[in-house]
Parts: sequence; C-alpha cells; structure tokens
Amino acid sequence: MAQARKGGAVQSKINMILYGTLFSGKSTMGMQMAMLKRPDGKPFRLLVLDAEQGGVDDLMESLGEQGVNLDNIYVVYTQSLEEVNQYIKWATERADLPELDDEGNETDEIVLDADGEPFHPDAILVDGSSVLKLTCQQSLLNLTRRRAKIKANRNGLVGEEKALAIEDAQLSQREWGALGYSGQSLILNLAA
Repeated sequence: MAQARKGGAVQSKINMILYGTLFSGKSTMGMQMAMLKRPDGKPFRLLVLDAEQGGVDDLMESLGEQGVNLDNIYVVYTQSLEEVNQYIKWATERADLPELDDEGNETDEIVLDADGEPFHPDAILVDGSSVLKLTCQQSLLNLTRRRAKIKANRNGLVGEEKALAIEDAQLSQREWGALGYSGQSLILNLAA
C-alpha cells in the first residue's frame, strides 16, 4: 500500500548495513545508535532483533555507564526471519509491541520506554543476519529431505538406498530463489 506525506512532514532517515568479519565491531557500532537523540531532544528508542541469542548483551553495561537509559533499548532474541519481519512491521507501523513472557509468548502488556510511554523504536538493529540465513537454509533443507523421504517411501526404497536418497536431497533452484527473496525482503522491510 502506498504511503504519502506533505513536504513539511517528510522525515529524513539513515539506513546502514554493516558487514564484516566476526568480532569486527558491527554490533558495537550498531548499539551506538542508543546514544543518538531525536529532533525533540529525547534519546532514541532502539529495537534490537538479536539472532545471535545474546550477541549484544555484553554491550549493555557499557552503554549504561555512558548514560544510556537501558529502558530505551528493547532486545528480542529470535532466529526466525518471520518474527524479525513481524517486529520490523510493528516498528514501521508504530504499533505497540507486546511484552513476552519467559516462554516467548505474547502477553496483554505492552513494552514501555524509559518515560513510561509505549515503546516505538527510532532505530532498528538486526544483529546476526547470517544466523537468519543459516536458519532459513536449514529449514529449506529439512523440507527437501522430508520431501525426499516421502518420494523414497512412494518408490519402495529401503535401507541404504532410502537413507542415501534422503541424505542426497538437494535444494531446488526454486528454493534457492525463495531464500534469496527472503533476504532481499528483509532489506526492503528495514528500508521502509
């Protein structure tokens, strides 16, 4: 659906993609967005989508020591591309984010920022996009192997022939295309 704004309401934004080798400082640099200020002088609210399951946790103490109110940072731990895209959608729509219980289920409570207002992020950090790619690849490979198992059963294969047919299953061109589309879709959602 198209969106529109009058000229006086146009918002400038910065889109960055950081990439580099392991431990090169990408997460550290991304977390520095928590130090930025909005045009009204209030600190940024930073939504962190952490696919590395704790990759940014060690940075919190340092940010707190530098004066960042950690209630303005909300970290979601997930390796699901679908969940990452859902949080990006909520953020771009300025929807209220639901609190999660200890099992990861949504509650009726909403996430609040340091001012006690609904948490609407000014910046989004997706940490561990390579992990998201790996989990998508693994899901597709599992699907391919399940499909190969059904085909092997239908063809009456047993023993080593069946095992080989399942283990030798390869991702199709269509599946690789879907994986590439998923990655591009994530980038487009973030750019929104």
